[in-house]
Amino acid sequence: MGIRTHVRNDRGSMSIGLVIVLPILMLALGASAQYFVKADAERTAESAAEEGAAAARRFDGSAEAGQSQAYDFLHSVDNASLENVQVSATRSGTEASVTVTGTAESLGWLPFLDRDISETSTGPVERYTTD
Repeated sequence: MGIRTHVRNDRGSMSIGLVIVLPILMLALGASAQYFVKADAERTAESAAEEGAAAARRFDGSAEAGQSQAYDFLHSVDNASLENVQVSATRSGTEASVTVTGTAESLGWLPFLDRDISETSTGPVERYTTD
């Protein structure tokens, strides 16, 4: 009696592994790219809101001036990662606020990811006081 050895045939196992791993890898790569596009759009919206709020907070500022300044900032940076932009501004006797809303650019093949953006900057209105 001889010793019988059984040799396992591994043919095709690399292809099956690739079919399983490659879609997961592509999804992770796409999700991280969309995350960075959204982060860029959020930073742009935040900067525009801050610029607008600074204009609205000035002693001689207004809500309209804040809204206009935010739109001017957005046009000056020409950022394509922020779409469908809307700017709203309010100013009371003590506080000014500017909100920039929009959506981050879609990379197209991951439509289920959240792309909504809303950034607000609020601060006290400048005023002269006597001591």
